[in-house]
Amino acid sequence: MKEVDGRTFRAALLATIVFWAAATNSPSQVQLQPVVAGLTRPVLVTHALDDRIFIVEQPGTVRIFYGGGLLATPFLNIAGLVSTAANEQGLLGLAFHPDYPDTPFIFVHFTSNGNVLPDGTDPASGENLIVRYNLSADPNVVDLASGKVLLRIPQPFSNHNGGMIAFGPDGYLYIAKGDGGSGNDPFSAAQNPENLLGKILRLDVDQNVNVSPYYGIPPSNPYSTSVGRDEAFLLGLRNPWRFSFDRATGELWIGDVGQGSREEINRLSIDGSAPGKNFGWRIFEGTSCTGLDPCVPPPADYVPPILDYSSADPSPRCSITGGYVYRGTLNPGLIGDYIFADYCTSEIFRLSQGINPPLLPAGQLISSFGENSRGELYIAAHGTGQILKLIPVPAPTASINGRVINSKRGGRQTTVVRRDIATGQILSTTTNGLGFYRFPNNELNREYSVSIFQKGGTFEKRFILTDDFYGIDLSLNSKK
Repeated sequence: MKEVDGRTFRAALLATIVFWAAATNSPSQVQLQPVVAGLTRPVLVTHALDDRIFIVEQPGTVRIFYGGGLLATPFLNIAGLVSTAANEQGLLGLAFHPDYPDTPFIFVHFTSNGNVLPDGTDPASGENLIVRYNLSADPNVVDLASGKVLLRIPQPFSNHNGGMIAFGPDGYLYIAKGDGGSGNDPFSAAQNPENLLGKILRLDVDQNVNVSPYYGIPPSNPYSTSVGRDEAFLLGLRNPWRFSFDRATGELWIGDVGQGSREEINRLSIDGSAPGKNFGWRIFEGTSCTGLDPCVPPPADYVPPILDYSSADPSPRCSITGGYVYRGTLNPGLIGDYIFADYCTSEIFRLSQGINPPLLPAGQLISSFGENSRGELYIAAHGTGQILKLIPVPAPTASINGRVINSKRGGRQTTVVRRDIATGQILSTTTNGLGFYRFPNNELNREYSVSIFQKGGTFEKRFILTDDFYGIDLSLNSKK
């Protein structure tokens, strides 16, 4: 993210926003469906290969959206370790081990407030940390005492912390680091392979699992056998706030926030030629020569952006929010397109076959995009504390799914009733032998309840349908 002034906090914050995406053959109308509200500065949406949605809040918590609402207990709460003294500080990244939950490791990227961590690490305030936690016995709660610090990265200024962490198709952990802050990379960190700032780092977290530093170096990292930091993988980035991997091709897409002239998108195949590639900052900002360092010849292994755009036209575009290549099923006209946004104008864009048509503004300060396990896209609205989902117009129908659980005998065949609160319409179904039930073809933005009847009373859950609901679980041992 880039620090921005109050001009960007415009009043037009909408509940449901419609915009147009020009498809290859015909326009495809799309909207943002509000899914959850009441969050505090959400900065990331992700999943753990199941139907839960994990939401990172910048002050230091991770919330789970599941079964129609936010779980009462945070998945992770490290607010006591996180600094939010500056706009770009906080809990910035979250990633699950590729074999999660069989390997129950959770990795976070945050700005330290100087408090001592569970493993005894005593960081400086403002230092950036990569920390690994274990899952507790409760699958919806992290074991806070299990924290192990993998990396400590000094941060000379409070801005340009980067923040994104994610596992690539090669199973390695990728970490986005900004150039250290201030303006124009005053220490030339991004071009210096001996400095971790202004880079994408890459770690093998399956090495040294039980001994410090709790990671190893992939053998193909470019500086593992030469001068430079072993962890460095890609160079020449200013503030790669958000990056993602295309779940179909494995390509890496990076949204790199510009100094004030150009915003840029970088794309790279993660293959044998990728290590050591250089995206040009501070020599280039986008495709423009900055004049800070000689542009001719360009640096070795230089890769120009696949797209850049002006921060000045129209004003006040100023800060790209990198997104994802769409691989879901709800919006077929967008499949294969890269969806991204500008934080300052709230515009959402698609990059399709080299074309970058702007879409109508979303009316939100979009801090991040995210995917669920099925490849559908969400946005995090930083200012309003909402999560919204990209869906077509008209809105599709949604399924209500779940399981009836008997703690003594597991699932069993049971009658489940779905009621439309507004109309009173009642539908019923019977669970299968494992206790699962499903009500297809329900309208979004309506209030429903699901209930079971048992000896001694009724158990009912009531909710407004804002997403494909998986996990509306009912217990035969619950009371009304």
